[in-house]
Amino acid sequence: MKHLIPIVCLILWGKSTSSFAQTLIKIDDSLHHYEAQAGDLAYFVSPHQVKPMAVDTGEFFALETTERKFQFLRDRYDQQYLKTGQPTLTDIISAENDGKFTLSDEAIPNFGVIGTPVWYHARLQYTGNAEKKLVELYFEGFLHDITIYVLDSSRTLLKTMRSGTVYPLSTRPNPDPSIEFVFPLEIRSDQGEVSIFIRNNGSPNSLNFQIFRNGEFRAQKNVYYLLYAVYFGSFIALILYNFCIFLISKELTYLYYVGYMMFAFLFLLFKNHLWVALFPDDNIVLWKPIFNISICFCLVFGLLFFRNFLRLSSFPRTDRFVKFCLILVATVFLYLEGSGSDPVFVLTFLSLSIYICQLIIATYLASQKRKEAIFYLIAFSAILIATILFALSALGIITKHPALLLAVEIGAFLEGFLLSLSMGEKLRIVNISLERYIGTVEELVESKTRHIDSVMRHINHGIFTVLPDGTIEDHYSKHLESVLGHSDIGGREPIELFLKETNLSSDELAKIDSVLRSSLNELSMNFAINSSHLPTEVVYRNKILELNWQSIENQESITEKILVVVRDITGLRELEHETLLHKEEMERIEEILSIPQPVFFEFIDYCFELQKQTLRLIKNNPKGGHDVLKAIFINYHSLKAFARSHQLKLLTDQIHQAEQICKDVTKSINSWNQENMLTSYQKVQEIIERYRYLSEERLGLSRRNSLQDKGQALEKIHLLIKTLEEKSNFGDPQLNLLVRELQHELPEVSGSNKAITKIINEVAEQIPSISAELGKAPSEIVIDSSGHILIGNKEAQVLKGALLHLLRNSLDHGIEPDETRLLAGKSRIGKIHIRVSKDQGITMIRFEDDGQGLDLASFQARVDELGLITGSQRSEQDILNLLFHPGFTTKETVSSISGQGMGLAAIKSALQDIGASISVELQKQDKTAKIHLAFVIQLRTD
Repeated sequence: MKHLIPIVCLILWGKSTSSFAQTLIKIDDSLHHYEAQAGDLAYFVSPHQVKPMAVDTGEFFALETTERKFQFLRDRYDQQYLKTGQPTLTDIISAENDGKFTLSDEAIPNFGVIGTPVWYHARLQYTGNAEKKLVELYFEGFLHDITIYVLDSSRTLLKTMRSGTVYPLSTRPNPDPSIEFVFPLEIRSDQGEVSIFIRNNGSPNSLNFQIFRNGEFRAQKNVYYLLYAVYFGSFIALILYNFCIFLISKELTYLYYVGYMMFAFLFLLFKNHLWVALFPDDNIVLWKPIFNISICFCLVFGLLFFRNFLRLSSFPRTDRFVKFCLILVATVFLYLEGSGSDPVFVLTFLSLSIYICQLIIATYLASQKRKEAIFYLIAFSAILIATILFALSALGIITKHPALLLAVEIGAFLEGFLLSLSMGEKLRIVNISLERYIGTVEELVESKTRHIDSVMRHINHGIFTVLPDGTIEDHYSKHLESVLGHSDIGGREPIELFLKETNLSSDELAKIDSVLRSSLNELSMNFAINSSHLPTEVVYRNKILELNWQSIENQESITEKILVVVRDITGLRELEHETLLHKEEMERIEEILSIPQPVFFEFIDYCFELQKQTLRLIKNNPKGGHDVLKAIFINYHSLKAFARSHQLKLLTDQIHQAEQICKDVTKSINSWNQENMLTSYQKVQEIIERYRYLSEERLGLSRRNSLQDKGQALEKIHLLIKTLEEKSNFGDPQLNLLVRELQHELPEVSGSNKAITKIINEVAEQIPSISAELGKAPSEIVIDSSGHILIGNKEAQVLKGALLHLLRNSLDHGIEPDETRLLAGKSRIGKIHIRVSKDQGITMIRFEDDGQGLDLASFQARVDELGLITGSQRSEQDILNLLFHPGFTTKETVSSISGQGMGLAAIKSALQDIGASISVELQKQDKTAKIHLAFVIQLRTD
């Protein structure tokens, strides 16, 4: 039943209309611009009204994005159309086929304030020689919600376009608020006739339809944009002109007139949709208060000006009537603001009524020979006639014509211009006041000039101004002479005076000269655009000078001079540099103090030893080579591992950069360059020297004292052991056991050897910091050792580096994030297991974790991709051994922890240098087809 209502309404409407012969608009290749003529458009007025859409302000402003606001408004309109039984596109096509559309005998159909949607129909056909043609459909009018349906000759829907003045500006087909809507449309030669159905919901409801060749619309509208700029600029000039007269004369008539013109200007912005640019997303909510305010306050200030200008206080009855009108306007404004009523009809009717009353009063006073009334009547007639014509057109009483669109604008400007001229008598009085004011200003300027000269002699800044001819004005601060070391400053150009002696290049000096020439005696906008090319800090004769450039403008926004302030900030910069050095030094000292003294000096010695090897490799191999690069990289990688473990950030970062240079050469990104390699070596060496200097010179720490204390302690221990040996001869078994343990531990205490378990414990101390860097919970480490095994210091350093790298790989690659472990049914805390065993002089260290394992299939695919192993006869072990291949990595991203593909290759080479080895073993394969690995380090410990 619901769907029958619009169809019945269409049938009833069709009974009152007759068939027509609508014009077919033919578009050929020569089309530039086409305006719809009488007979081009047919229309169908919906029998059901659509009330003005009331939008909940809070709900609308709560929407976050422009797209959501657009969808919100479109959905609200669709709901209104559905609730009021509006005809659908199918109904409209049926009505058009049945001849129920009415042919418009006007080029611009105008229905006035009817509150119902109107459907328009146009027929188009492309008759050119090309395959297709792109045109622009232009629609102008009160288009609150406009939908365009494009159908081919078989009535198949080809395209739907929708927009409206209430929609956010960024969702419209053209984002320019000063025009209505331009929709692109492609017409093909094989389509035949194309039908365009336009549904417009607007109040008043009218439609101006035009067709432009693609790009032609913008070209033709550029002239209108220029006229808009000239018009509104002139309007603003009139407002400012009268406001200045008010400031001088203090006459309220001018203030009321300025208020009247300002709100008339606001209404014109509203009428031309320029206000949408100020509120691009929220105009549906803000249009009503803007319209109400602009019209009501325009009427209020217009009546106040009317009352004062015509001096109606001499006519009590007329004056009371004007006061009544003021109260009426205020009441209507408050009513409209507090209700949901559509203000257009009410305020249009109220404005016409008040204007007519003003016309009658002015005519009566003019008949009484009142000059003010005659002037007002002449000026007011322009806006009155224009407003009446526009209002009658908007209400649909008279035919709408394009010329009427600018009637109000022209009338308002003529009124303002004529009223300004009509106040000539008062201007004469103002001129007298201006002369007095100018005299006062001249005295004030002279006084200020004397004051400025005094300030310029005593101010502790270098200040000068650049004149239009590019030279420095004679009035400059005395302090400038001491800053620049010149006494003959006036009349010279800044570049020749001092800028050419600064650290600026010739190109920079040329830019300064260009900016000064293009800014002086030009619009201040030029200086604002180009001032970024002016230097703010230069070095001049071992001084650091700060330069501040400012434009001095006149009332026409022309740059008359450029003010330059010069400050000597050498001392300030030196202080800042010293502060930064002190801060950096304190950070390095804090890092040093966080490391036990013997460990720190042991690390420094290790750094110097590896750096000597690196320097020897670089100097002895001027052409480089793969083996040389590999050895240098291993040295750097080992150093970085220990520097990171000691949290020496500056050294870690610098070594990482040196590593990157090696990798770039390895990957052929850059070629071997001995000078570059020496430079990177020197940067690392300087930082190591910096740490040594801070520890020994600034903190007073001494490697000699540490060794001396240790030597004295060892000497005492030897004496105690000797005494215990003498007493053990009495046969005490416990004492004999104690003596043997002391003799066993003594090599480690002396520093010549180190226990493997102690090395592992030192490595395990790094787990919390590495885990925190990765955002994971610290893993648990389990150490199984079959005994007390000692190794030499060199071997200990290499082993520690290898275990550190395995630990970092395990925490980064192996141990999953906390959430992933919990989902897999594992404990949130990962577990790392290290077993140490010794058999026939060979110590075996086994490293494994309970992490996610390795995806063997992906690993094999990676191997195939790189072509590292060819042939079908390859075992899983052969594939796993590629983990030690330089540059091979299974990780997609590189972090500061791992993923570069060089670490395992580096530790394998380092272990081989001390006679040790590292291998990988397959532990097990879980349900997810991932394999779990164990790394095994073997070294001789006889």
